[in-house]
Amino acid sequence: MVSSVDLSIIIVNYKANSFLDLCLESVYRAINKLSVEIIVVDNASNDGHIKRIKSKYADIITIENKTNIGFSKANNQGINIANGIYVLFLNPDTVVQQNTFTACIGFFVNQKNVGAIGVKMIDTHGVFATESKRGLPTVWAATCYVLGIGKLFPKSHFFNQYHLNALAQESVHQIDIISGAYFFTTKKVLNEVGYFDEQFFMYGEDIDLAYRIKQAGYSNYYLSHTKIIHYKGECTKKQSFKYVYTFQYAMYKFAKKHFSIFHFTLSTVAIYANILVKCLILSVKKTAKLIIYKQRKINSYPASTLIIGNNEDITQTIKLISPRQDITNLLQLSYDLNLYQNVVAILKTQHVNSIVLCSSSITYEAIISLMMQLQFYKINFNIVSNNNSYMVVATLQ
Repeated sequence: MVSSVDLSIIIVNYKANSFLDLCLESVYRAINKLSVEIIVVDNASNDGHIKRIKSKYADIITIENKTNIGFSKANNQGINIANGIYVLFLNPDTVVQQNTFTACIGFFVNQKNVGAIGVKMIDTHGVFATESKRGLPTVWAATCYVLGIGKLFPKSHFFNQYHLNALAQESVHQIDIISGAYFFTTKKVLNEVGYFDEQFFMYGEDIDLAYRIKQAGYSNYYLSHTKIIHYKGECTKKQSFKYVYTFQYAMYKFAKKHFSIFHFTLSTVAIYANILVKCLILSVKKTAKLIIYKQRKINSYPASTLIIGNNEDITQTIKLISPRQDITNLLQLSYDLNLYQNVVAILKTQHVNSIVLCSSSITYEAIISLMMQLQFYKINFNIVSNNNSYMVVATLQ
């Protein structure tokens, strides 16, 4: 029986709130002429948000778990009812471009032996997310990453085997690991290699699945010609000791499952050394942030928020964000084809630390493009929903 659904999109939600709203808004814009089913699996968020999603999107399939069963099990629940030829595992704290789905399907059609696809991801400040293209987390790769050796030799493949920094961001590459934030594959591949390994509660499950796909003889790819925003750290607090331990424990499980006894022993030593180093780094960062915060309170200076959109959207956005106490000055800019040049002209004369983009007026391609062009300004980019009813706020880390 041939599936009548082109693509099944599986989103595991846990208290993502407005991030999920914005994600779904971008997903619906990207469907185009595809036959798509959207499956949202809620892991006991217990915040009432999933009910609002169901009332807003009648066609979305929802699974509501009574407890938080973890990322792997929740995704597997989605796979079990998915009818699509293609399957996308998508984080709720992401925003996709209008061409993202069609680009991935087109690549599967035109390229032989594709197992899974990841895309170019940027963070909330327009900076390239290094997890967009990753290698296998071997002892050597992890050691170079933890010690920062790869940064000393940015063009060396030998020293950059984990985040593959030596590979050009703007080119298509074969890679080992696909990020679980955007993991595009087919139901056929999943049926052949198996679903997510449920021993991984959170973290490591994407590495394990991507590795098994490669072991089955398929090739995994990084695509650069379509991009997404990943609000990494919003669904999980990555700058925390708990995150460091949980992630490294997942790496321990992966090494135990796939590596030889000798390699596993080395990996275990490296993993616990990694935990120690990362915790020390976090302690230093937290202390430094506290000092910087105190200095800013003493030497405070006025900052501006720039709102970009058409006149109607700007008016509605001001009503939406005006109660926010941290906004001291509002600037307005109408969206046109010279957006980047107009923004830069404002940045030269005004201290702008936040830009609010009205998605009713601006495509996500234009939003992502502007964020990437302005990444070196270290600006917080906030996106207002299509109907101006809520805003996703990014805070500078």
